[in-house]
Amino acid sequence: MLSRSSRVVAAALAGFATLFLALPAQAGSISASAQGTRATLNYAGPFDQAKRLTLTIARSGVVVEKSRVSAPMCGHLCWPSPVGSVLRVADLGGAHLDVVLSLYSGGAHCCFIDQVFSTSAAGRVTKSELVLGDPTATLERLAPHGPLVFVTADDAFAYAFTDYAASGLPVKILEFRDHRFLNVTRHYPAVVARDAQRWWRAFAASATSHYADSVGLAAAWAADEVLLGHGAMVARVLAGEARAGHLHSALSPVTDGGQHFITQLDQFLEGHGYRT
Repeated sequence: MLSRSSRVVAAALAGFATLFLALPAQAGSISASAQGTRATLNYAGPFDQAKRLTLTIARSGVVVEKSRVSAPMCGHLCWPSPVGSVLRVADLGGAHLDVVLSLYSGGAHCCFIDQVFSTSAAGRVTKSELVLGDPTATLERLAPHGPLVFVTADDAFAYAFTDYAASGLPVKILEFRDHRFLNVTRHYPAVVARDAQRWWRAFAASATSHYADSVGLAAAWAADEVLLGHGAMVARVLAGEARAGHLHSALSPVTDGGQHFITQLDQFLEGHGYRT
């Protein structure tokens, strides 16, 4: 039989347990607003384990959208993106300001997802989705009077020629128009040229490791340069690097000086729209 003091302690512990169970679960919210449009993301649990995400969009104080967040890749189990801005209200060229929600599916290397909620003149809200893969996207205005665009990287290059860590992902620029994400990278040659310089510097720096895993960097550089219309120059440079023995992949030993990689890369660029 419990003593009186033990019974008091037990009763106190039971009371604390009841009180704890009655407390609301940890929750949080993220908001963004501009020019009368406000978006709020509510979630249960801590941010890094967020669940039961709900998005609410209001215009001039009137709720036009309230729905449970979901995406085909992760269903209702998507998390808010742990990188960059989770919610943005931006003018993407529609009848009203658009709401951009950034999500993460979880898992190694993948995947980031951007969803755009656009409202028509009649008040209908439409969700459009962009699966980015490994990279995230930023919203930037790359020309003084140009549209806001999604600046990201081409995830098709991940694992294409070597492992992920050594893969180069060339810049990719998308414009949101009529509920679609259009690839407009060619419209920004200065951005592409800077990206090409970055990848060439990285390729040159791989000389310190005797070019042990260089083909991913060479592929990203080549993609940028081909997009700029420098295909003939790329062919000459890669042929020279192959003769010098500088084209290697950690995944597959190069036994032909890199000629197979050059052929594979040429077919890849053709199939992914880099050649006009």
